Amino acid sequence: MLNSGSAADFHESQQSLHFVLHATASPPNRPRISCSGQREARQVRLPIYPVQLLSRMANKKNRNNKRRSTHRHVFKKRSLPPCLVKKKKNEKPSNVPLEGNSSRIINLDKLCEYTEQLNAHSSHCNGSVRLVGETRNGLASILKGQCEKCNHTITFQTSKKVKGPRGYSRWECNLAAVWGQMSTGQGHSQLEESMSVLGVPVMTKASFISTEKDIGEQWKRELHQLMVEAGREEKRLAEERGDYHEGVPAVTVIVDGGWSKRSHKHSYNAKSGVGIIIGKETGKLLHIGVRNKYCHACATGISQKDHLCFKNWSASSSEMETDIILEGFLEAEKVHGIRYTRFIGDGDSSVYPTLLQCVPVWGHVIEKLECANHACKCYRGALEQLVHNNPSYKGSGGLTLKIRKKLVSGARCAIRMRSKEADTAKALKALRRDLANGPSHVFGIHTHCSPDFCTTAQQHQHQDRDKSQEHQDQQQDHQDQQQDHQDQQEDHQNQQRDHQDQQHEVQDQDQRPEQRFQDQELEQQQQDSANGELKDSESEEMYLEGM
Repeated sequence: MLNSGSAADFHESQQSLHFVLHATASPPNRPRISCSGQREARQVRLPIYPVQLLSRMANKKNRNNKRRSTHRHVFKKRSLPPCLVKKKKNEKPSNVPLEGNSSRIINLDKLCEYTEQLNAHSSHCNGSVRLVGETRNGLASILKGQCEKCNHTITFQTSKKVKGPRGYSRWECNLAAVWGQMSTGQGHSQLEESMSVLGVPVMTKASFISTEKDIGEQWKRELHQLMVEAGREEKRLAEERGDYHEGVPAVTVIVDGGWSKRSHKHSYNAKSGVGIIIGKETGKLLHIGVRNKYCHACATGISQKDHLCFKNWSASSSEMETDIILEGFLEAEKVHGIRYTRFIGDGDSSVYPTLLQCVPVWGHVIEKLECANHACKCYRGALEQLVHNNPSYKGSGGLTLKIRKKLVSGARCAIRMRSKEADTAKALKALRRDLANGPSHVFGIHTHCSPDFCTTAQQHQHQDRDKSQEHQDQQQDHQDQQQDHQDQQEDHQNQQRDHQDQQHEVQDQDQRPEQRFQDQELEQQQQDSANGELKDSESEEMYLEGM
């Protein structure tokens, strides 16, 4: 921000005032207020207020005329700077003298352009340029500078101009300020209060409302485009996985509603409600609706032509969510080209029957999946009701607040863990067992706990695994010992066999000479018999030849 006046003057206007009360003789008992800093009989120090707030205090009606007159006397001495004087409605920007004790919001790019203009002028004139006036338009200003030597005028815009949502040219700082107020849930009064402390003038309320309408329409168009793109993505994913109903892609959605005030199980009288439908696969918004039962302008008597009325509901507040969700289901095929055949929701008893009855063609095939968060919420409510009906369950060792929270937390953890498993039937069976075992787990009995999320069961599992491994190691050692014993027996048998072989060899050696002699005799006999037969054959041949 660029301060166009003296910093000392601005800080002086923000200082706290010291009011000293003097008892005067004439008239009696009438306090006199002065802006003196001297110490006197009785001195009261008021807190620091912005000048604009002090002005409102001065203009406010007071029953005590004497005190009201003294306040006016004080503020007459310390008048407000012109930038903080409230403009009249629909007041057009005009050329005003440059003010001291005030600040402006300056765009750095525009400041660089202004500096270049000053340098270009000073290069051939060598004169000094001073600010002589400005034209204000909300937070933006057109400052007017004049050369003291040649009286040349140079204008300086503190902000850029951009194209607004409806095509109109608007100052960027005004558009950004209204955008920020809408994003934080505030309005013109809050912007005026915060800027008054900085000494920055703001746009009129009419200009603020006009800009607010433009931004709201732009937000609505952008939101609709995003929802259409999310519907296309959900449709593409349904086609890829082959999920159809009568040739139309079918998807699963998440539905929920909310109100402007907490009304769970009591006082269903909220003035405003909202409902949403989110695609399960993409997690993106597919439909949103708002129902309002109250309009401030209508309640204060302003005619319909003078304001944009947002009142669109006159039935019960509890029926707002059902109507919005039904509207989204009816528009699903028309807007996105898909059908919501499955939805995840809370335990609202009116939404599901309404969808089955009022959605044409495919309403009868809609399936409802219970929301895990709402199931845990109902679980907690049942525990609270159980303790309320049975006070004896409270106390140490019973259903204390800590125990109830642990029960709900354990149930939510089991649901989260089992939802990640691919085998649905097996996961449901395990989830049923985990939920039934929840109280035992919380009270320290971990016999049937699943090691998937119970640390004690994990420790027991590790201990059992270590014991089993130790037992297996012992069995292996025993088997090794048995194998060693068998090896020793085999070695012993081999030794005995070797000993027998040695004995046989020794016996063979002892019997070998006799056997050799017998073999020689037998061989000699065989030779002798062979020689005899030969002689007989020769003699027979000689005999035959002689005949």
